[in-house]
Amino acid sequence: MRNLILWVIMAVGLLVPVGIIRVTAAFLLLTFFPGILIWSFADFEEQNPLLYLLCGAAFLTVLVYYCSWFVFFPIPLVISFGCVLVLEKRKIPLPVIDKKTVILLGCMLFMIVYLYPWGDYVDFYPPGDEMKLHLLYTNTIVTEHAFPTMYPLYPEIYHISQPLGFHGVTAFVGDASRTSFIPVATFVGIFMASLGCVSIYFLGKTLFSEEKGIAAAFSFAFLSFVSHQLGVAGSYVVLAGITLYIGAAAVLVRASRQKTRNSYILAGLFCAACLSTDMNAFFPLVLFFILFLVMNRVLFPVLAAFILFSLPQLARLTLPAPTSLELHFIQEWFQHNSITTLGELWVVLFSVGPLLLIFALLQLFSMRKFRSLTVASLAKNPYMYLGLLSIPFFVPVLLGRILPFWYVLDSVLIFRLVCIPLSLLSGLFLVQLKTLAQIKFFISGLLLFSVVVHVTDPFVILPSSSPTVDYDALSAYQWISENTATGTSFCNFTTYGDSSTWIPAVAARRIFLPFHLYYQGDNAMSRLHLPERFTDSMTLRTMPDSEFAKDILEKYGFSYVYIDEKSPVDVTNFLNSSLYRVEFHEGAVYIFSVTDGEPPPCKIIRYHQGTDALYGSKSYVYFSNLKGGSILGVYYRDQGFGNVDVEINDEYVGTVFRFDSGDHFLALFVLPSGEDVTVSFLPYADIFYIEYLVIFECG
Repeated sequence: MRNLILWVIMAVGLLVPVGIIRVTAAFLLLTFFPGILIWSFADFEEQNPLLYLLCGAAFLTVLVYYCSWFVFFPIPLVISFGCVLVLEKRKIPLPVIDKKTVILLGCMLFMIVYLYPWGDYVDFYPPGDEMKLHLLYTNTIVTEHAFPTMYPLYPEIYHISQPLGFHGVTAFVGDASRTSFIPVATFVGIFMASLGCVSIYFLGKTLFSEEKGIAAAFSFAFLSFVSHQLGVAGSYVVLAGITLYIGAAAVLVRASRQKTRNSYILAGLFCAACLSTDMNAFFPLVLFFILFLVMNRVLFPVLAAFILFSLPQLARLTLPAPTSLELHFIQEWFQHNSITTLGELWVVLFSVGPLLLIFALLQLFSMRKFRSLTVASLAKNPYMYLGLLSIPFFVPVLLGRILPFWYVLDSVLIFRLVCIPLSLLSGLFLVQLKTLAQIKFFISGLLLFSVVVHVTDPFVILPSSSPTVDYDALSAYQWISENTATGTSFCNFTTYGDSSTWIPAVAARRIFLPFHLYYQGDNAMSRLHLPERFTDSMTLRTMPDSEFAKDILEKYGFSYVYIDEKSPVDVTNFLNSSLYRVEFHEGAVYIFSVTDGEPPPCKIIRYHQGTDALYGSKSYVYFSNLKGGSILGVYYRDQGFGNVDVEINDEYVGTVFRFDSGDHFLALFVLPSGEDVTVSFLPYADIFYIEYLVIFECG
């Protein structure tokens, strides 16, 4: 009856008025008991409540895809209760919390403490920009109780390449706990990330021993900085994928040794859960599984189980070939983020964790047994599996140098997952140190050092997204939610760096330049006509109170304009215009409604034939006898890539962005006071084709 009593206690926790207790109870209720039953089904000897949670989380991630048309929490709740009844019938006892469980809980608690964004957290909003796209998906699932069949808010993008397992789990837990999906997404992400300690413990125990597994979990939690860096950027989905990746690798190794049908099924379940969470974590798992399959052909049943559990995900998976526009930018991003020199390689390795790297290297240097290994014995040696686990992290880096169209994954992120084998090697080294007379003082000093490093972040040297939310933006979100209709279009002026790129989207409002416009793999840049949007955005920034601006506002059906302190516009131009009315203002955040006002009329007063500006040097155009406040219109053909800097009287006034779309666009610039004006164009690549120039006079 203990299982049933514990289930009832957790169910009562859903009624507690404290949000964090409800969320915790919901997550445990939906994962713990299915995890116990599935783990006992695999007949693994390890009895640990944290492993049951890990197994239950993998099951829930796969289940949500089978419920993708009806994502409602009674489904996993009924399954959880059914598991309790089966456990009672089979008389499977609750696990005992022993010493190793307490140690693992300590490692998890430490990770939760440094993953929690104490300094930048605003009412449970995730830090960094990474979660903004994922919140949009989660909001759609919570609202519609189903996986989106097209890109949320943007029906022009009719396919979704992002795995949605994490988002579905968040929706399940949020529904069960009656809590906003935003804090639930944060809780699920942080807790799943901390379960990485449990995954690497099980991998270390499977390969070596329980003691070495605990030491590896300690190294992963205290000495590795990868989780901390991803947590700063709010990359909770990636962290959850890493946890499931390590768990899948551990179960694969255990299944290869146990060689039972049930263990193969569990391994397939974990692999499917990893696929359903994050592609960056799934890719190295695929390579590891292929290498592992070559050495252990008995694992083919795992492949069959994986396909069975992944059918809904594979049926929805769409990986369209990138258009030329996407391909150009993705190649640029990939080359910019690639590791091309030994110095960059050292920076990335050092950022993984200096002590982790040092201890792992010391362990490698201390190993002498490889000298006497034969080919037959090497195949059974745990270090061989450790090598197979490490190889996939180097493959994306090599592919990035060979294949220019490597565009789906983040190669540097995958390479940084080398912290997993490094944690195992570091754990082996720490176990060897237990013979030291002063080992207690050494471990105490190591703990203190790790705490100080995680608090001060001196080794988090890779750039990460900084928070773009504050209390002003939070108030704007609340105003938008209460005073505007779902699907309303908002105008903003940048695709990154301020809250305008995602605050309206989280409230299910459409944004002109959304943060996720550059999301890799969905061809959003082409589907949403990025070149035209950038050109129109430049006009709105330069002349918000003009006939040109009014035409653009009507063209996109904008109802509101969102501006904060980082928006590249002068807010006074909007305050003084009859086209806009202030609806919300708090701090640096403004929300204007678009009115029916009439802007000053404009007329053409001069026409000039165009010219071709050669790249690498300035091309000049001269105007004389102009009135102050005139507007220069540059009609050009969008051919080639590379920005074009524009100067008027040797003063920079703006940039024309080119995307090789072949379309014809108009760029507008306000001319200064004075009769004689010199305009220069400086293309950074390719020829800039100016068709003709027009001088407008407004007012």
